[in-house]
Amino acid sequence: MILEKLTDIIRKRSLPIYTVASAFSEDDIRVENCIPGNLCNNLYSIAKNFTATAVGILYDRGQLSLSDDVWTLFHDDYPDISEKWKKVTVHHVLTQTIGLRLGFLDVDVEDTALYPTTDYLKMVLEHRFSCAPGKRFCYSDSNYYLLSRIVHKVSGEELFQFLRRELFNPLGFTAPAWAVCPNGHAMGATGMFCSVKDMIKLGVLYANGGTWKGQRIISEEWIKEASLPHAAGWYGYSFRMNGDAPWYGCGGMFGQKMFIPREKGKAVIAWSAYDADEDSDSTDVLIPMIDEYYRS
Repeated sequence: MILEKLTDIIRKRSLPIYTVASAFSEDDIRVENCIPGNLCNNLYSIAKNFTATAVGILYDRGQLSLSDDVWTLFHDDYPDISEKWKKVTVHHVLTQTIGLRLGFLDVDVEDTALYPTTDYLKMVLEHRFSCAPGKRFCYSDSNYYLLSRIVHKVSGEELFQFLRRELFNPLGFTAPAWAVCPNGHAMGATGMFCSVKDMIKLGVLYANGGTWKGQRIISEEWIKEASLPHAAGWYGYSFRMNGDAPWYGCGGMFGQKMFIPREKGKAVIAWSAYDADEDSDSTDVLIPMIDEYYRS
């Protein structure tokens, strides 16, 4: 079994992975604890995939279009918003191609006390573009904070409350939580906390084509779009592709990972970790084994 093989290597090499899980279905989720750690951990950028899923649910219901522009969404609340935002669509925000030169609003590494305001959306909307939307991929947590606020604007609910009803409760999450900005809005890009057993359920949902125990949560159309390389040759709606590999996945700071097979019959794989040396990304040594597993 792939879980046993991965666990064996993790322990033999003393890889900095707390918990690893595999799931063939909703009723077959297996978890192994490799080193002592918290049961509930920060997913870091895997939070983005949950935020994108909230966007997908609104898209499926016809409440939000990928071509909707940011200016129209927020002009009433921020009358001084630049008209340049008329050209920035939801698709651009999802694919991190709004026209930034450098990323910002990374609350995991930045000193938020130095921010000029506690209104993070105002910070985003006042940020200068370096190129036209769609021209350049620039990874920035500001994009997915913006998506959090878009979900709130369109649904009338905070991102976390919306997902609790539409995703977390139907999938049986135990005790998820989400870090918020000074004004109480979920960060969207990071700061979601849950167990690996719950995190992997998102992967199972996508591997199932959007259903969970017979209940349709999100459309197959959205899953297909989310898992296509829309930007930089490898970036989808927060999912990451690896060439022609028969899987796609997502990751977060300090080594969080999840892998989703494109074909039935293979397990979703996920783990939580703390790899302090971001440059080494020591958990990547497992990827060739995972790739071989999905190709076999």
